[in-house]
Amino acid sequence: MIDYEKFHLIHTLKRQGLYTSQISEISEVSENTVRKYLLQEKYHPQKRHKGVSKLDRFVPVIDEMLRRYSGYSAQQVFQEIQAHGYQGGYTLVKDYVRKVRPKARKAYLSLHFKPGQSAQVDWGVAGYILIDGRKRKVSFFVMILSHSRAIFVYFTLSEAQEFWLECHQRSFQYFGGIPAEVMVDNCKTAVISHRGNEVVYNEHYIDFANHYGFKIVACRVRQPQEKGRVERAVGFVRKNFINGRKLEPFEALNQDVSIWLDKIANTRKHQQTEKIPAEELTLEQPHLQGLSMPPYECVSSHSSKVNKLFRVRHLTNLYSVPPEFVGENIILKASVTHIAIYHDGKLIARHLRSFKRKDNIEEPAHAIALVKTRKTAKDSKMLALFLKLDPICEEFFKRIDDKRPDAMKHVGKILALRAIYGHELVRQALLDAHEMNAYGSEYISNILMARNSADPESSPLHISHKKDLLDLEIPEPDFSIYNHLGE
Repeated sequence: MIDYEKFHLIHTLKRQGLYTSQISEISEVSENTVRKYLLQEKYHPQKRHKGVSKLDRFVPVIDEMLRRYSGYSAQQVFQEIQAHGYQGGYTLVKDYVRKVRPKARKAYLSLHFKPGQSAQVDWGVAGYILIDGRKRKVSFFVMILSHSRAIFVYFTLSEAQEFWLECHQRSFQYFGGIPAEVMVDNCKTAVISHRGNEVVYNEHYIDFANHYGFKIVACRVRQPQEKGRVERAVGFVRKNFINGRKLEPFEALNQDVSIWLDKIANTRKHQQTEKIPAEELTLEQPHLQGLSMPPYECVSSHSSKVNKLFRVRHLTNLYSVPPEFVGENIILKASVTHIAIYHDGKLIARHLRSFKRKDNIEEPAHAIALVKTRKTAKDSKMLALFLKLDPICEEFFKRIDDKRPDAMKHVGKILALRAIYGHELVRQALLDAHEMNAYGSEYISNILMARNSADPESSPLHISHKKDLLDLEIPEPDFSIYNHLGE
């Protein structure tokens, strides 16, 4: 038997077009159970059939005892009905007495707070959405000013430290100031532990509180009434804003709740104070501390090492950095919107934060830089092989590099000719081309082909670029010596 929340989730996922196997994985029930409840249009809670109990005959006796004196213990009731012939067990009696005995209710004093004295904060869960086919919890942060009852609400996809701090910061900006103290529950982003009467606070939260000048006040363990205002505010948000609302698209939630805060939540007459929170906030603002300090950097940070694929990990996701930082130690700072990566205090990469699982986020420029780095390494290796051919090769390369935009292509072609004709022939061709001031792979190719031609006569050197022509002055030929031939 499943509860209504899971029944509603199964039907919601089906309307979104998910397969039975996907619904089963997200809702954590078997596929057969999913199929069973998809056939039901309405939720029908299981009815339990009550059988005959050994205690039934003695219920009037118990009721009469408790009517006379409600303080009888279950053991006393058990002994009394045994004297009347009861043969059942003690647990049956204890459970019945616990169910029918009037419960003593604790009395609590009404707490009164001065303007600007206190705020209370807490998280609530709005429901779940699908991101990349996986279920993701949607949380909402609530801060309420204890005096005016003005509230602030913000939706997030995480309750991690950076979100906790960012939501505080947004609350202060919304209220136009900072209360003297903030009352918190025992979440790990605020309280690490209770050691007797001593509270161990989260150091990051202490630093944040010192920056904004407020005091952290932790509620006692299992004493939710100490921050009853925010507990009721969370319920109010759930019933009056979230109830019946689709949580997707997620981006629209904070836009909508901002309007709701200004038009409904803070402009209604408060049920307990019978005053309008927005009007009371105007009177409370002069008592709040000002926001003159620079904004606090709301991030969580950790050190990491860049892997061979020039990536660093945050939670389940990988983020790229420039390839020259492979193997280096870095500091990763995660805000609610971005991932920033630093090396020796210098920012080397910044990405939008992904809320998918096992996502691989790459900056295209980082991959291009890797290609260039690899090409540079390949060119360096090729040039080293070329320079080993002969000492003249250094001058030869300088001349090519001065005249041609693609000098390394010529180097590659000359090395390819070496593989065909051998080291010595190519070396000699380079020397000859240098003597003729002919710098280029095509000249080396021409010289080699000419020397290896079957025709013993030397073939002319073909000049492919006019700028490579030799600067020679050739006098006009004197044809007068042939004049006598016509006589």
